[in-house]
Amino acid sequence: MGVFAQKAFDAADRLAQFPRSGRSVPELDNVDFREVILGNYRLIYRLRSGDVQILTVHPAAKPLDTVPFADNK
Repeated sequence: MGVFAQKAFDAADRLAQFPRSGRSVPELDNVDFREVILGNYRLIYRLRSGDVQILTVHPAAKPLDTVPFADNK
C-alpha cells in the first residue's frame, strides 16, 4: 500500500473514534459535512446517524463542485 493510501486509512480510523475532529467544509452550508486535509487532498466525509461516511478524496487545488452534495442534506 502506498504512503498516501495508508494516511487516508489512518485518518478514517481516527474519524471512527473522533468523528467531529475534521472541520466543516467551507463550501457547504451543513455542519454534517466535514473534511480532513491530507497533504494536497481533502478527505470529505459526512456524519449521519452516528456513522462516518467517506464521500470523496478531492484535490485541494481544484474547486469543489457542491452539486453532488446538494441532495444529501
